[in-house]
Amino acid sequence: MCHGAARNAEADFSDRPDGKIFEDDQGDWTYVKDVARGIQQVHMAEKLAHRVYNIASGRATSNRDAFEAVLRAAPGARCSALKPGKTPGASTNPATDLGRAAEVGYRAEHSIETGVAAYIDWLRTNPQ
Repeated sequence: MCHGAARNAEADFSDRPDGKIFEDDQGDWTYVKDVARGIQQVHMAEKLAHRVYNIASGRATSNRDAFEAVLRAAPGARCSALKPGKTPGASTNPATDLGRAAEVGYRAEHSIETGVAAYIDWLRTNPQ
């Protein structure tokens, strides 16, 4: 969706069955700068109480919510690939538990809106 918006083109989901995605499917969308900062915080901690730390946003976001964030960042963006409903058997509320990451001071700073806007801006200034 972001790549299409940055190029003023239709979002491309040709790698998906029938080229469509369900609008109610959810994921824990996380902006890359939050991920990088979280990994750094884990690596820089003086002492770790665990071997595994989740670094994510800690929020479940639907494909529809993500596209709405794309529209706010790039009015006129197109995504005809969204279809109603949810993938059969899809996770409900796949938000990541960030309890351990909080122990090293991590919390996501970007929302879906700020992360999508920053990514679209980056794509526009770094054409591929």
